[in-house]
Amino acid sequence: MRHERGDTTTLVMRPDDHPGFRFTPGQFGWLTVWGSPFRITGHPFSFSSSAAVGDGRVEMSIRRLGDFTARIAQMQVDQRVYLDGPYGAFTIGDPADMHVLIAGGVGVTPMMSMIRTLADQRPVILLYGSKDFEQITFREELEALKARLDLTVVRVLSDPPEGWTGERGHITAELLKRHLPEPYAAHEYFICGPGVMMDAIEKTLAGLGVPMSKYHSERYSFV
Repeated sequence: MRHERGDTTTLVMRPDDHPGFRFTPGQFGWLTVWGSPFRITGHPFSFSSSAAVGDGRVEMSIRRLGDFTARIAQMQVDQRVYLDGPYGAFTIGDPADMHVLIAGGVGVTPMMSMIRTLADQRPVILLYGSKDFEQITFREELEALKARLDLTVVRVLSDPPEGWTGERGHITAELLKRHLPEPYAAHEYFICGPGVMMDAIEKTLAGLGVPMSKYHSERYSFV
């Protein structure tokens, strides 16, 4: 278990007497921690680890947003958990010239799995909206990944610190135009975050002439 920025805890899970869990970057699973796997007690979370890990280990990075998530940081080493999955079609598919990942808050979780798995194979740009600088989950790791991968990270802060020279406010059409090469329809887009943000991004992409087949959204409640 690792404690991350943004009131987030990464749960590291290893297989117990079986070959391990396999998934595609961007997918999620149902996690059961306190209860039987045969009861409806699971909660959906995206996988944040690389899908290329060979030992069957998987990770989920969970932000404190409710009663269940508040207890994740209190878990003990070697505590038994159950995973059901993988689920979801929020996965890399088309061989686009560039993959554009647009995340808000805890929506960065499935994006980290994609970056950790695929960013060494093709250009990736992450546009990441956060409240403030200290709330940027995976901040240090993203900086380290930029040094060795074809990865561009654009941070967008709604409450930037004094002297902040980066992007601020919300992810808009103007912001996308500043950071993405044309033609915009040549890229493949993945969007995950608060519903209001995702609605706005989808509308923005449509206005830029990006067909619906080129962008993908992941929507489910974090509890």
